[in-house]
Amino acid sequence: MRRFWVSAAVAALVGSTVACAPVMSHPPPEPTATEITAIMNRYVAYQRERLGYQFPPGWGEVRFFRFVRAADWVSVMSGCVAGLGVHGVTFYDDLTSSRDDGDDQYAAVQRRAIGACSLRYPLEGVRAYALTDSQLDYLYAYYRNVLAPCLRSSGYRVLLPSRQDFYSFGSRQFYVWNPYEDASLTSIGTADEGWPGDIASSTSDGALLVRKCPPKPPGM
Repeated sequence: MRRFWVSAAVAALVGSTVACAPVMSHPPPEPTATEITAIMNRYVAYQRERLGYQFPPGWGEVRFFRFVRAADWVSVMSGCVAGLGVHGVTFYDDLTSSRDDGDDQYAAVQRRAIGACSLRYPLEGVRAYALTDSQLDYLYAYYRNVLAPCLRSSGYRVLLPSRQDFYSFGSRQFYVWNPYEDASLTSIGTADEGWPGDIASSTSDGALLVRKCPPKPPGM
């Protein structure tokens, strides 16, 4: 499951429902810097709504600023939180943080400061999940028309989400559904539920399945 706790996951880009989208012959282009900024800011808006965060006016606009490398995360987050006038928060190289013990009211301020800075400065790895509508179209068409039939022909039941649900998860939560990562993928003729992606890491049959049914389309 593709989720990042540091930023939580992305904005409302729900597309219109179609019966069956054709598989594109070529992958769509990577998003431009302008498109990434728009995607990330819609994500920030969704997260603020989901979490019910109300940030103090003195903190300025809480929006996406830029991605940061893991090696720079401690210094960037420390500087951001300090810049908001919040103290008692320590960040660590393993991408975790701790707060000094204090009263509940100030603890809430610390949590909001961490949340605001995480939204402003998500980790560089989050960039891969900022997908355009065209990229989500391309993925869903591949999953529906190529990957799901391939897995079914190999003896797996695949419960495909609706296109609207796929978009909702992909655009709002940075969770791009994939049959290989879905717990509803069940081997026919057994009572076991499992992920062929896990099987592939430990068995030759799993590796053959991944080669036969690639988890991602070309160019993604």
